[in-house]
Amino acid sequence: MGMDKDLNLDSSVYNWTVTMFFIGYLILQIPGNILITKVPPRWVLPTCAVLWGTIVSVMPAVKDHQALWGLRFVLGLVQAPYYPGVVFLFGSWYKKNELAKRSMLVAAGVPLSGAVNGLISGAISKTMDGTAGLSSWRWLFIIEGVLGVLVGVFGYILLPNFPNNTPWLTPEERQIAIARVQNQGLHVVSNTYSWKTYVHIIDKLGDRACHIGVAQFAAAIWYMILGAVNKGDNSSVLVFIGVYIASLNLAMITLCLTWLNEFYKVDHNTRAIAIAFINTMSVVIPNFINLKAWLVTDSPNFWAGKLTSMGCGFASVLATIAIWALLRNNIMLPEATDESDVDLHA
Repeated sequence: MGMDKDLNLDSSVYNWTVTMFFIGYLILQIPGNILITKVPPRWVLPTCAVLWGTIVSVMPAVKDHQALWGLRFVLGLVQAPYYPGVVFLFGSWYKKNELAKRSMLVAAGVPLSGAVNGLISGAISKTMDGTAGLSSWRWLFIIEGVLGVLVGVFGYILLPNFPNNTPWLTPEERQIAIARVQNQGLHVVSNTYSWKTYVHIIDKLGDRACHIGVAQFAAAIWYMILGAVNKGDNSSVLVFIGVYIASLNLAMITLCLTWLNEFYKVDHNTRAIAIAFINTMSVVIPNFINLKAWLVTDSPNFWAGKLTSMGCGFASVLATIAIWALLRNNIMLPEATDESDVDLHA
């Protein structure tokens, strides 16, 4: 679309463009999810969408990659509270047997939006390049940014808060919504933030340990096959199959955050930090590993990257077993108090 030429984006500059987003994204992960326990989500989440759309809409005005870096950094800041906040909100409304399906539907929207975005990009590239003196990549940012703002505005109207303070619920509906959560044997409170809150952040596997372990084991085995066959020089068939099997990893973060929602229902504040912390680690660890493991100079075999991914997969299986053992022995489990009132934004 000409963005690389207009802003002089070589591979190094492009990598920093991606990195600047994640720096901003990581900075506000935990503070952003603490915010959603203090400010109603119907204000926090739509505001994230509106600010995201606004920043994307002004990106066409940049003249060099330094300005692009700055906007990408700010974009990461405003987007940071969104996904963990959505997961947190789900956990405040849905029961254990309802969470996974709904969380996966949201997660499935990420690759789906990527596919739709490709179609939109292609159409804009063919029909709008040069319109009003703007290149097609600038129009892409303008259109997608405006759509983001519109979605955010509707969010202010349609998005609920928590069961105890959503304004359009009747008293009876509010009581039912709160009881749905507490009837799972949990009394929901919001303990005071302290260092103990962070110490308690350990993932709960329960029956989901098998799901996580099997999925990661399958992905690790396939990376091992890809690395072993011709030292990474794989046929298109192997690579094609590998894409689908490796995509199991994409479901892992959603399953992990679903665990956290199930396990930390006893304390909203701990749950908010736990979700943000795990989501942060899911971004930090892979990106730092990828910098050394998946080098462009190793293309197209990427032998080191495939073996590294294999090792990470097997390591995650061992970690799953270790966490499962801790839970089986009731080690480091959070405890509910005798209080039964939900005090979020009461």
